[in-house]
Amino acid sequence: MNVSGGLVLMIALALLVLVGLNAVGGAYEDTGINESDDAYQSMEGSKEVVSPLFRVFGYSILGIGAFVTLRAFKLV
Repeated sequence: MNVSGGLVLMIALALLVLVGLNAVGGAYEDTGINESDDAYQSMEGSKEVVSPLFRVFGYSILGIGAFVTLRAFKLV
């Protein structure tokens, strides 16, 4: 594999890992909303809930990314 192919592969893997982490950790993400702010009082109690299917998708993306990374470095 040449240098540009390796660079493209690493960028693609980084994007896959970011998508996977977002899918896995979306339910626990802190919105950073100040609870004392009157403008956001109506949003209190409205938490974003990630569906279990989307979380499974995220874990599978992370697994595929890890496997491809190990294959790229000839570790598997």
